[in-house]
Amino acid sequence: MANLLQNAAAWFAAKTASHAAATITYRRGATTATLTATVSQTVFRFTDPASGATVRYQSRDFLILAADLVDDFSEPARGDEIDEVDQAGNTHTYRLLPINEEPVWRWNDNARTQYRVHTKLMGTA
Repeated sequence: MANLLQNAAAWFAAKTASHAAATITYRRGATTATLTATVSQTVFRFTDPASGATVRYQSRDFLILAADLVDDFSEPARGDEIDEVDQAGNTHTYRLLPINEEPVWRWNDNARTQYRVHTKLMGTA
């Protein structure tokens, strides 16, 4: 039986997905899925080994309910792509890529109900 905090995390993730999310197209190769995702960001800081300078990188993150990926995908993977259409009708394509030593995704909550995927803008059409 789930504890109170796990229930609250699952409830919060579901409410965020239904009230503060955008429709995206998640793609791996030829397989696509239309999902809802909350748009977020993560700031990474690391030291460039060549110059010794501190590098700041801001990733566009998408918070995706884990239950939404089970039908077509096992879990997010490097190279997967996300298409997001803005209000002007432009399609922005993002690719899941690791930043420095970080993985391309992590759990967004302790209950493991939501993925946080880190992406890089690849182009706009």
